[in-house]
Amino acid sequence: MRYNYSGRGSASLNPTQRPALDLLPEPVAKLLTEYDTATVRLRETERELQRLAARERDQEAAEEDAQAAATAVRAGKKVPAPLAARKLEQDRAEIARTLDAHRAVLTAIESDLSEARDNGPDTATLDRQEIDSAAEALIAALEREVAAQAAVDWMRGAPYSPHPVTWAVDVVPGLGLPRNVSPKVDARRLIESLVAALLDGQGGA
Repeated sequence: MRYNYSGRGSASLNPTQRPALDLLPEPVAKLLTEYDTATVRLRETERELQRLAARERDQEAAEEDAQAAATAVRAGKKVPAPLAARKLEQDRAEIARTLDAHRAVLTAIESDLSEARDNGPDTATLDRQEIDSAAEALIAALEREVAAQAAVDWMRGAPYSPHPVTWAVDVVPGLGLPRNVSPKVDARRLIESLVAALLDGQGGA
């Protein structure tokens, strides 16, 4: 059985933690594209909110209003209203509302994605014959190469051993076994078992 990491969440929608779009059903791929666009817009809005919230914006608005007031007084006119400060306040309120809207959009897309994933196919459409043929070609190539190397060894006086066999610990070092107690595995059985384990039945933890 194929090993699966468990869990689902918004992190699983990140491009680095999800399948390529061409491996997914079209409705899911379209929603993920929409999700990516919405995420970019949300991040841009968050950055703009941070920019407007900075104390430097208040200082800039105060300086602009002070300059406008000085210019008006010098011209003998009435001191104008602090338009820059008011605009900054309006911009901050608008960007906050915009951010809330983007978050709502992202939440809606995530909900649609969850539903689309639940309603997706239970199994992938595989060209099993192509995979089996590729595995057989690999096995045949290994068998030829090992037999050729065994012939060289025989020429040097070693027993003729053309079979593609190795120690299990060399294939899976995590077993942590010394070679003298490690079981041996045949290349054909190993590759055929690997294909079956990965592709037959459902994945699981």
